[in-house]
Amino acid sequence: LQEAAAQLESSIIDCNTLLIEYARQRFNGQTIGCTVVAMVVEDDRGACLWAGESRLYRARDGSLRQLTRDHSYVADLVSQGLLNAADAASHPASNVITRAVGAKKTLEVDSVRFDIARGDTYLLCSDGLYNEIEAAEMLDIASHRDVENSSARLLDLCLSRGARDNVSLIIARAL
Repeated sequence: LQEAAAQLESSIIDCNTLLIEYARQRFNGQTIGCTVVAMVVEDDRGACLWAGESRLYRARDGSLRQLTRDHSYVADLVSQGLLNAADAASHPASNVITRAVGAKKTLEVDSVRFDIARGDTYLLCSDGLYNEIEAAEMLDIASHRDVENSSARLLDLCLSRGARDNVSLIIARAL
């Protein structure tokens, strides 16, 4: 797992370098970038790497848990106790991210390791999804047996609510 996670981190950092160079050549140095969340699995262990506000959730035993921490101005305020979580979504700077692939020459990628149990469901997604769908809805839909159908249902629900941002999602289940 350690080697796969290291290779994944190296790939994300390489992508950062390529995006910065592409922006320099094609967009006069204007910042272009994106958030990223990725997961690797080996046996009953997993690792997640991310930069920005794309997230990894785990559904287990009827509850949904966010395994990542957003790299955003508002998340920093919440972690410092300067803003409560209930007010974070409506904060005027709720869309300000502090890390993104392609935004700065040096990218710090965070990671988390976790155990995997049979039946766990993992949802990797962008803020375009979780800003439109409540956690209880994500848990309910993602927990259905057919992950392909669950993915389509989450996307359809998000789009029906206006999808104010781009939407990316992947659902994986431990068998």
